[in-house]
Amino acid sequence: MNDFSTKAGIITTVRGDVTGDGIADTVSLVGVFTQDSMYLRNITLSVQDGMTGAISNVPLGVDSGFGLTVTLFDFTGNGVPDILVSIASGGSGGIIFYYVYSFTNFRPRLLFDFEEYNEKYKYTVRYLDNY
Repeated sequence: MNDFSTKAGIITTVRGDVTGDGIADTVSLVGVFTQDSMYLRNITLSVQDGMTGAISNVPLGVDSGFGLTVTLFDFTGNGVPDILVSIASGGSGGIIFYYVYSFTNFRPRLLFDFEEYNEKYKYTVRYLDNY
């Protein structure tokens, strides 16, 4: 049996009005830190409403990786920032997993999921021999 010494905690936090009520909310990525490694697992998007203090936790489809970031930007054009989550796979391929969530009216709504995108848009990478 493996003994994985781990510690749960906040990985990164930003503040901004993602609910659209005019009061700044706290948007965090929380997860489990693995001892002797920068690898994180059980990553969850957590939003604390600035007005009520209520917390909503949103599990992510891919919930492990490195170099997590959370960025606020209005992707929908409605004047309320949306939440961009990025998680690096840590592999040699430089793969990054992306999710975009809207949290207007304190309701999480997935706007972009990299897995759905990759399933819908198939492509092939070709290498040129004489380049």
